[in-house]
Amino acid sequence: MAGEVRPAVILHTESSVGFGGQEIRVLAESRWLAAHGRRPLIAAQPGAPILGEARRAGIPAVEVTMRAAWDLRAFAALRRVIRTRAVDLVHTHSSVDAWVAGLAARSLGVPVVRSRHVSIPIRRPGALVYRLANRVITSGEAVAAIVRAAGVPSARVVAIAPGVDTTRFHPSVSGVGVRAELGLQGPAVGLVANIRGSKGHAYFLEAARLVLRERADARFLIVGDGIGFDDV
Repeated sequence: MAGEVRPAVILHTESSVGFGGQEIRVLAESRWLAAHGRRPLIAAQPGAPILGEARRAGIPAVEVTMRAAWDLRAFAALRRVIRTRAVDLVHTHSSVDAWVAGLAARSLGVPVVRSRHVSIPIRRPGALVYRLANRVITSGEAVAAIVRAAGVPSARVVAIAPGVDTTRFHPSVSGVGVRAELGLQGPAVGLVANIRGSKGHAYFLEAARLVLRERADARFLIVGDGIGFDDV
């Protein structure tokens, strides 16, 4: 119909082949966009778990091999995706896709948002990629401070904490089934996270030792996977 406004197409790019909180947030944001009249699209590495999760959620997804920051084939492939899907905004999430998708979008005059999910310090050479972004979203104020310290102007940085799906996570959720399955009788404390150094599993284990001195019936659960799995 004449005068009808076309829903905005938002392309999320993710070069990581893992699956953790970052990828879950990409999916959650994509579901929210779809529920609010936008058209999300995810571009990720072939075989990456996020592709299957996206398709199961009804979110369109395309495979794009992204080998390195200056991968010309990935740059060309993402330019094609942006053109053929009439993308209005590109939202990048990891280092490699921030470069190739950011450059592809800029070459076509499409605005870029870069999300910074982790609190790892940014080395000055790595800060150059943030110049491709019109806005930088961080997962909290601490990460925003790291981005600003790397030289990104404060006016371009905004902290948006991850949301929680209160239809899934709320005090009324019963733990009876899990307790029965694992044979838990006393107090139980869980840590759900990707298992790597920055997630603080060492602190969790130290805290567990301290608590067990006072409450021998307490039990501690670590749920997740990652490069540090064998070390926990």
